[in-house]
Amino acid sequence: MEVLALAAALLLALVHVSAARLALRGAARSRFLSAAGGVSAAYVFIQLVPEIVEAQETIDEATTGVAAAVERHAFVLALAGLTLFYGLELVGRRLVSFTLAIGLHLLVNDYSLASHHRDAYTRGARWLLSAAVLAGWAVGFAAGLPEPFFSVLLAFLAGGIILNVLKEELPAYREGRFAAFALAAAAAAAVFALI
Repeated sequence: MEVLALAAALLLALVHVSAARLALRGAARSRFLSAAGGVSAAYVFIQLVPEIVEAQETIDEATTGVAAAVERHAFVLALAGLTLFYGLELVGRRLVSFTLAIGLHLLVNDYSLASHHRDAYTRGARWLLSAAVLAGWAVGFAAGLPEPFFSVLLAFLAGGIILNVLKEELPAYREGRFAAFALAAAAAAAVFALI
């Protein structure tokens, strides 16, 4: 399992390093963004939302005192994550399925970063993002995370993922390609449901 996690971290780090080299224009860009948005949307509804429900159960079991009075902790955290990532956007700009969906998600986001902030992205940001993925794997491998802590992080990051899927990965109204979106969403949903 540790080898699979390391392979996933390396793959995601590679996405950060190489996304700027993606040369998509016109209809190819619209089809790619629509397909990536379809995969990401399928990931959100088939994998992520059920994981938030499981995280809610874990958080409920681990929560005591005044915090236990708050209902739907995981969904509040998902909203907080969405809000934080939206704020960051305004100010500055489980394994196989996660790696696939997050890899496409990162590829689209990194392509956008490279397009809007080419110098900063190519000089250092892509290497910093790659190092962060590998550092996260190393911390998880060395320390492990208690289930309630992992559930809190999952719920919080889910909000950011949902925001990015809606904002970055779905092309603008007239640039989208519904067929690419629908086919990718259906294929990804089938894969995620089987995993």
